[in-house]
Amino acid sequence: NPIGSGRSEISHMPPEDLEHFLPEEAQSHEAVDEESPVAPEEDSQLPQQTHSLPLRNPKAAATVRALAVAAGPREEEALLLRGFVPPNQGPQRAGVEAAGHVKFYGEAGVDAGGLTREWFLLLSREIFNPGYCLFTPAADNANVFQPNPNSYVNPDHLDYFKFVGRFVGKAIYDQQLLDAYFTRSFYKHMLGMKPSLSDIESIDPAYYKSLKWISRNKIDGQGLCMTFTLEDTVFGKQVVYELKNDGKDIEVTDANKDEYLQLIAEKKLTKSIQRQIDAFLKGFREVIDPKLLSIFNEQELELLICGLPDIDVNDLKANTEYKGIPSSSQLIQWFWEVVDDMTQEEKANLVQFVTGTSKVPINGFKSLQGMNGTQRFQIHKASGKDRLPTAHTCFNQLDLPDYSSLKSMRKNILLAIREGAEGFAFR
Repeated sequence: NPIGSGRSEISHMPPEDLEHFLPEEAQSHEAVDEESPVAPEEDSQLPQQTHSLPLRNPKAAATVRALAVAAGPREEEALLLRGFVPPNQGPQRAGVEAAGHVKFYGEAGVDAGGLTREWFLLLSREIFNPGYCLFTPAADNANVFQPNPNSYVNPDHLDYFKFVGRFVGKAIYDQQLLDAYFTRSFYKHMLGMKPSLSDIESIDPAYYKSLKWISRNKIDGQGLCMTFTLEDTVFGKQVVYELKNDGKDIEVTDANKDEYLQLIAEKKLTKSIQRQIDAFLKGFREVIDPKLLSIFNEQELELLICGLPDIDVNDLKANTEYKGIPSSSQLIQWFWEVVDDMTQEEKANLVQFVTGTSKVPINGFKSLQGMNGTQRFQIHKASGKDRLPTAHTCFNQLDLPDYSSLKSMRKNILLAIREGAEGFAFR
């Protein structure tokens, strides 16, 4: 990943490859059955823009779609994923053990690990692209997502969820970290656990506060006029769901409120996105045996998938190797001074620039992966003076030239990590 490459180009999938459709008309202000699909009226304004995956090749988006739908690439020269879903072998576990290889169109990089890490990182960000309508951000955190109950506006949404499940499973299998944070309830679904009422807090904090009040206080005689129904707004239309048979005619009382709260949690966290969850888990479990995850809770699973959330500079220092330059030199002292002054975002950019991913393994920098297994962060002495540093992501290696001053080093390093964290090119 030598510095000098520009931002990755975002190609556009042909409209025929990703068409939105208008489902059947929803029932407005009427109770609907649990399993009935809810959709907007035909004149509803749905997003029409299409997007592609960030694979730099105009054909690569179609490749990923083929992986999702047919479990086999139709453009192997665009994206080499034989280790992910082998051509002509279907969506079975065959090939999971093989190492994946990635080739970015128009770039000179040969994948020895670094390009694969970058690809996992880029695609993990793209699955939350609102143009696919697959995931929606949690109410209290725009960086945490759960399946979108209205994802059916994308006609291939279940195939996409199955692909995302395979993708996350393959990342776990290959010890690749993702920039993909899900809600606690969704991690519980991956583990085969049942979400609880408290998990609603991450989806809708205000609504959870109301439910918590109901659970802790007497409601009889309060005039709340609640029934076993749940109201929601779908594409501008108010829809009412019955939580049980004839729910609209059953009043919520102190005697039955525990059942009501349980059904609310089940509807909000599971039944409203049941098809999406099932499709994701189908792909996920093709790669990962659920028994292997039984030792984890939802917090530990998040760390397994995403790594540590912050960059610990002291841990990075303790696990850095130096080649051709003493650790006590002025150049290295300046380098760590620059790093200490960085924001968390800049530190993440630095780690991504050198390793291909901004994520840190659960065990810290001592567990960084390179071409041949564990490979610590390295700083090598480079030729030249007062120029941009370069990096080799397959070896977690930063080539640092001489600098005439701390100011010059800071300027060049910050420029490098800002403009060269993604992509590959020679200069």
